[in-house]
Amino acid sequence: MGGCVEPLLPARMQCQGGVFRRDDLVFDVQPGGWKEDEKGIWFEATRVSGPNVGELSVSFPLGTLRDLAYLEFVPRQGVLGTSVFEIVAKDTAGGSSPPQTLTVRVVGDNDPPSFATSADAICVEQGSACKVDEIGGGCDQRCIDGKGLCTAGYQEGLFSACPPGATQCSQSCQGGGWE
Repeated sequence: MGGCVEPLLPARMQCQGGVFRRDDLVFDVQPGGWKEDEKGIWFEATRVSGPNVGELSVSFPLGTLRDLAYLEFVPRQGVLGTSVFEIVAKDTAGGSSPPQTLTVRVVGDNDPPSFATSADAICVEQGSACKVDEIGGGCDQRCIDGKGLCTAGYQEGLFSACPPGATQCSQSCQGGGWE
């Protein structure tokens, strides 16, 4: 088996029905010495390290010359990671090639979005100022006739009640006291 230099950009693989295929990865396949081109040749691919990310196989195309072979990879559902495989060419006379290594890296292409929330939630009471509510607790601080400075991401200002979607509210009492 011939070798290859890892390209600067990863080579594109064809994908059809969940099977990834690369036609030009294994080349210059030689059956051995003089007059040995009638021997049967096949490949064995063995995972030598890393998680079981899928099945790797190397085969000759049917009805073509045997100097090129194609690689197929079938990933396991939901398994991500990097594995190293050894590929060996074997023949019907009992000979085998030195192993060639191939690294397969399976990465997710559409991770679900995520976000975080603050520990505080805001309670708004109609007709009065903001009051602060801890998640899981009650509304226990009220400002009578007060104003609250509320932040709703793109807008800030003094409101008698925090607008929907407000993320912060600092209270001050104007002309009133704490209830």
